[in-house]
Amino acid sequence: MIFDNVFVATFAAILLTLIAHVTARVLARKLSWLPMVITALALVLLFLFILQWDYNDYYDVAKPVFDHLLGYVTVLLAVPLAAMNFKGLPVKKLTLIVILASVVGALLPMSLAYFFH
Repeated sequence: MIFDNVFVATFAAILLTLIAHVTARVLARKLSWLPMVITALALVLLFLFILQWDYNDYYDVAKPVFDHLLGYVTVLLAVPLAAMNFKGLPVKKLTLIVILASVVGALLPMSLAYFFH
């Protein structure tokens, strides 16, 4: 899919992503075992395939908008965390979980990259 106007291409990319997100939310409500983020990603790829829209073209027009919105989303996610009451939380268990997740999250991709390189 080729667009002559950058505004139209950007609007189409946002609309495609929004439709995939809303569809994934509806499916996740009906099928609770279905992860919404994975479903939305798969739907975006399916829509791009159906519309014959190259992923690189889609990414080029969608990236500036999503990068701009990412800052707002980060702050919106941080506001509830700042208001949380941390009394009564199992700090030792949470610390262990965070350390383990960080180690696995860093070492697993690095070791896979090392082995397959």
